[in-house]
Parts: sequence; C-alpha cells; structure tokens
Amino acid sequence: MMKSKQRMILLSGVSAIALVVSGCGGNSAKQEPTQSKEAQANLTADKIYANNCASCHGGNLQGGFGPSLEKIGSKLKKEQIVEIMQKGKGSMPSQGHISSQDQEKLAAWLAEKK
Repeated sequence: MMKSKQRMILLSGVSAIALVVSGCGGNSAKQEPTQSKEAQANLTADKIYANNCASCHGGNLQGGFGPSLEKIGSKLKKEQIVEIMQKGKGSMPSQGHISSQDQEKLAAWLAEKK
C-alpha cells in the first residue's frame, strides 16, 4: 500500500512539472514589426535621429552623454558622419542597426547643421 501511494505522489509530481514546463514554450508565432517596412523607409531624418540618437546626443542636438551635434556639419562631411555611424568612434558604438539608407539620410541632415 505504501509503495502505491508513493508512486501516485511521484506520478502526480511528474505530471505537474510536465504541465508547467509545457506552458513555458512561449508564443512561437512571428510577431509583426511595429511599423510596416514602407513606413520605416519613409522616416524623415529627424525621426531617425529621435529614434536612434537623441538618447545620447539630446533631443535638440545639444549633447548629453554624447557630444553636441548642433554644428556637426561645420566639422564633418556627410561621408565622415556615415563612417562614424558604421564604425563607431570613441564611446559611441557602431550603429549597424540603422539601415544604410537611413544612415545616408541622417548623415545628409546632420551635415547641414552648421
């Protein structure tokens, strides 16, 4: 009698663990991006900046953790800005998560800041 009671408890425990583990699989459905690819392609340079740069360089280009970009165009050409985005510089990491098209757009916009 004791062995069958132990088996029943063991079986119940294993079943409970199996149920918990099966619930941890997560949702395997592919999540849609928050914006369509077309909407992302049509982002303006100031939106790209706000989404990717403002947290370090300030909402108005004034600087913060990163240097001010208010007059960056008087110091760097567009191509130099793109290179910094691609490779990083100093404490700024590479911005490879920004598409090359958006990097070009952003660099052209920043190069106008003189």
